[in-house]
Amino acid sequence: MDKPYVSRRAAQLLALCLSATLIFALGSTTAAVNSYALDNTATVAATLAKAPKVKPKADSVTVVGDSVTLGALLFANLEGRIANAKGVSWCSVDAEGSRQLADGVKLVKRLKKAGKLGSVVVYALTTNGSFDYKAAKKARKAAGKNRYVIFVTGYNKGYDYPAQSNAAIKKLAKKDKKVFVADFEKVMISHGGSRGLSDGHCHLNATGGRWYGDTIIKAIGKVRAAKTKVNQVKYGKQAKLATVGSINLAVGDSCMASSSIWGAYTKNAKLSWSSSNGAVVSVDETGRLTAIKQGSAVITLKKNNPVKETVKLTVNVVGERTAAQNMTLAVAKLKTWAYKINVSTSTQGVTGRPVFSSSDKTIATVNRAGVVVGKKAGTVKIEVRYGGQTQTVTLKVA
Repeated sequence: MDKPYVSRRAAQLLALCLSATLIFALGSTTAAVNSYALDNTATVAATLAKAPKVKPKADSVTVVGDSVTLGALLFANLEGRIANAKGVSWCSVDAEGSRQLADGVKLVKRLKKAGKLGSVVVYALTTNGSFDYKAAKKARKAAGKNRYVIFVTGYNKGYDYPAQSNAAIKKLAKKDKKVFVADFEKVMISHGGSRGLSDGHCHLNATGGRWYGDTIIKAIGKVRAAKTKVNQVKYGKQAKLATVGSINLAVGDSCMASSSIWGAYTKNAKLSWSSSNGAVVSVDETGRLTAIKQGSAVITLKKNNPVKETVKLTVNVVGERTAAQNMTLAVAKLKTWAYKINVSTSTQGVTGRPVFSSSDKTIATVNRAGVVVGKKAGTVKIEVRYGGQTQTVTLKVA
């Protein structure tokens, strides 16, 4: 992208500064799932802490203005003041006498096409003619949907034509979250309406120019605050990673490591899981642990967004759990050609998932939650393996 256009003065300043919802259901199985890990989650609560706010990048600012803006540029160093404002990387002010909003829109389009338009666009074009809501909306669109736009309200003592433009600006700001108002009219009225003017009507002296710049800078601050809020919504309420330290599993157990690690699954978090001994405990990309044989392994979780964090969980694998006793299967009809096989056992402490399989997938398929979906008429056998036992259900698809 071309370097942004800035004046020599600004450059100097810069140099200074049956659906997916069913697939994962476990039905009415009464088998306990990793009671060790679940019992330990209460220990984590005391270690919670909020992560720092995610601040937005510095803004580049393009100001498109008229003769009022030109006065602030000449008498009050408007460009330099904005460039030195908090959260601003550079500022370019293009001001011209007799310029109207339609002319400013054309300039913004040219700058955008040339890659020289800032991330925040300021329209200060209410002096030389009124515009309506439709025109203001067109100006906002010209800047691009990813940019923030600030409109400066107009003030002209003794004339009421800026009123229509000011009303259109405020209406648009209420409807578009990326449009903000620099209410210069309000500032001038608060100072009595005459002080700050060089001609008694609209053009500014040095004092008015400073107020003008301060009003725009205040609006830029509102843009930055809005961006920070958007980032907080995007990332959600972040909590630092915390762990219970260690858990015990039995051979064959399978559970989610997040049941013993707090703060893992937050919005837009980038997670990386690893095991120090995959032959004892394996971990997949979702954080699911599988105890393979007796021994110990350290599970490491790295979280890279929005802040980098690492936490370790020690997993001790002990003996095997008791096999299932008195396993029973119950078939529930969901709708035509669809059934749900629920598995139950009288033995608590059996972990893992039941494993389902179909004898003929052309007649009916079964997913890992035990949901059977018929494909064509016929008879099919659904095999269920769980806790060392195997049973079969025969279903007729008609």
